Amino acid sequence: MKGLVVLLVCLTRSCVGLQNGVGQTPLMGWMSWLRFRCSTNCQLAPDNCISEHLVKRMADTMVADGWLDLGYEYVSIDDCYQADTRAADGSLQANSSRFPSGMKALADYVHSRGLKLGLYTAMGSTTCAGFPALGCPSVDNCTQAKKDVDTFLSWGVDYIKVDSCSDSVGANFNTTHPLISSWFLAGANRTGRPVIYHPSGIALDNNIWKQGAKEPQQYKLFGAIANMWRHYADMQPVWAEVDRIINFWAADDNESHPVTYEEEWEDFLSVSQPGVFQDPDALVVGNVNDSDTCKPCNPYDPSGGFCGGSNRSVQEVPCMCCGTLSATEEQTNMVMWSMWAAPLEIGADLRSIPAASAAVLQNPEVIAVNQDVLVYQGRRVSNSDGLQVWQKRLADGSVAVALYNANDDPAAIPLEFDTVGFTGCDRVVVRDLIRRTDLGTHVGGLHLDAIAGHGAAMLRLTISW
Repeated sequence: MKGLVVLLVCLTRSCVGLQNGVGQTPLMGWMSWLRFRCSTNCQLAPDNCISEHLVKRMADTMVADGWLDLGYEYVSIDDCYQADTRAADGSLQANSSRFPSGMKALADYVHSRGLKLGLYTAMGSTTCAGFPALGCPSVDNCTQAKKDVDTFLSWGVDYIKVDSCSDSVGANFNTTHPLISSWFLAGANRTGRPVIYHPSGIALDNNIWKQGAKEPQQYKLFGAIANMWRHYADMQPVWAEVDRIINFWAADDNESHPVTYEEEWEDFLSVSQPGVFQDPDALVVGNVNDSDTCKPCNPYDPSGGFCGGSNRSVQEVPCMCCGTLSATEEQTNMVMWSMWAAPLEIGADLRSIPAASAAVLQNPEVIAVNQDVLVYQGRRVSNSDGLQVWQKRLADGSVAVALYNANDDPAAIPLEFDTVGFTGCDRVVVRDLIRRTDLGTHVGGLHLDAIAGHGAAMLRLTISW
């Protein structure tokens, strides 16, 4: 049935996205970077270093605690799994002490649990953490990359993130990324295991774009060569980062989302579709500061990324990045990512995630909005002094609405139905998705109780015939 609905969606919209058979709705899963960063000292932190032990335990937890049943199926290692050097034949290899069984065996284990494995590389000669990477600065100098693609495919990878680091900052979406993407597509056709292709490092708000070193963003091209792609700076588990990303995703203010060409905002808002979605980075829900060994992360603090500088072998404390979001702010994080049809990649330690945070991430009605097969990226339709209304069309004709209070103090946000696609005469059935309760049938609009500062309500509106 889901495939039929996707087909109907494509008949009514221009579905020109990457046709590789995966990512018809936004990716859901867990990724290592936000919590564990590049923790490679397993003597110091045997349960929290980037290793096959950590990945297997996380996979086991995803199955045992119901995450997989809800759709969280990808287990992704975001850098720091590699050996410092390549094998004698030049092929990429995993660190043998932290991944003694090898990556193929790890992929087999993940697959045996009903999950999928994601890995990370970069277009330059090294990753952002300094490990061997594709080394593809141009299409004429990309021999090593082809060998690495074949290695990833032989390991059984289901998802690959390609960053822009070292000598490939701002990797070219007209040349190198289409080439790498085509190799993964061709290889997947041979192996029968399609791979989600995820370019990263194309943030609009970084210095490269501000210096005008790039051509204008070409969102339609992105969708033709990738399932998902990262925008904006790396997420840190602090509220200021979440709020900045929300304003950027609104794409209606040149201060928070500067444009490089006239139609950019509309292109940004309309490119998502089955097989194509944009990535604001991992969810910070559940990433709590619950240990003296955590390293606090601050907005735009590069030194917070690696916990030991360039010397990865010297780590005075386990390299874990701990968050400071309140329960209200965590709920908003989940609501807004779901409104945008964004990937839901959990950045917390699932083995010890607080029950309240897990409940936020496991709310099936909010997940259903994120996974709606229309893959419509929600839009901000009203913003009055920080009191915001966001609207997201859904495949069955209903509408998801987020009422977001960007201010510090509680405030009521009145909802007028004509601002989110209804008429003043429509009888509208309202469902509160966070509380999972019906709010009755209303005409014209709805007035809820005050919403906490930094908080959001999430509703589903359906016409009563």
